[in-house]
Amino acid sequence: MKEEMTLNLLFMNTLEKKVGENRVISAQVVIGESKGIWHAMWSETKDTGYDEQENWYEGQHWNELITSLRANLIVKLTDGFLPLITVPWEEAGQGLGEKGRWNALLQCYSESNFNNDVMDALRKWRRDKAAKLAKAPYLIATNRMLEMIAALLPQNVDELKQLPGFGNEKVAQFGDEIFAITMTVDRATSFPLTWVERAVDPIILQKWIMEQRERKRKIEHDKLARKRRFLEAIWQGASLDSILKELSISRRDAILLVEEMDNEGYNVNPIVEAELEQVQDEMKTYAWELYEKQGDRYLKPIFQAIIEQGELSSSDSDRTYQWLRLLRIQFRRSKTAMLLKEADMQSQAS
Repeated sequence: MKEEMTLNLLFMNTLEKKVGENRVISAQVVIGESKGIWHAMWSETKDTGYDEQENWYEGQHWNELITSLRANLIVKLTDGFLPLITVPWEEAGQGLGEKGRWNALLQCYSESNFNNDVMDALRKWRRDKAAKLAKAPYLIATNRMLEMIAALLPQNVDELKQLPGFGNEKVAQFGDEIFAITMTVDRATSFPLTWVERAVDPIILQKWIMEQRERKRKIEHDKLARKRRFLEAIWQGASLDSILKELSISRRDAILLVEEMDNEGYNVNPIVEAELEQVQDEMKTYAWELYEKQGDRYLKPIFQAIIEQGELSSSDSDRTYQWLRLLRIQFRRSKTAMLLKEADMQSQAS
């Protein structure tokens, strides 16, 4: 007969999830110890009236328990459960620093309170501005920056500067155009933004922060997995086109990934060499000479010098930018090898 476990209770919290106007689902998260073994469990009352239990951790390491507990709580919070008591080991915004916590507050509030019409107008403005300046839209303003504008509706320079991401240069460049949009609607809130602290429930903020951390973790995990698949495909002799299909990414993103992996020390020579074989030798030689004369830090002047050699279509321009990035990888590797050789010769001479 199996011996019943006696658990020394260390912590218990109740969480509730609204499933209707007058109905909630209750659950408990429990941390306890039994015979030197830590336990973390979740118990949820189902529609049948019976409790269903999930064992989240069983082991000897407290740090592992906390990691498992937080990961599982993120899932439950995302599903709609909210704790009746704030989790004591990590208050809302702890570990972010004063500035980081304030930015999180503004972003959390703005995410669920922005004006839809203003947001649509800001998206169109950003799209048009990015096309005019030949820049990626996120370099004009990120989605979160637009959400904060659409929620808080700054109407002058001093107000706009209170939003994260808007320094003197960006405000001077885009401020008037942003104000032309925000001043078309009535504003129910005010500046300075000290009231936001009171407007955001600490539990809601903690849930939002945990969701952002999990989102970031997933992005990093997916990125690492994609790098591994990319490298495996490279060393299996796959072409870039076949890799694009397998990973479902654009050629531009693939080239940027090759650059990133090269900077991290991975050997990406096979794909670099294969792609550059498709470029005319004269063009590669000319670009190499430009790198030698102008340096390899900035691509734009090299690109402009290349396109002055002839009219290029939009797709040709994109491809040119891409192979210039790959050639820059070769150029930098060649320069590094030369420096190492010179250093070795000097060492031998001395």
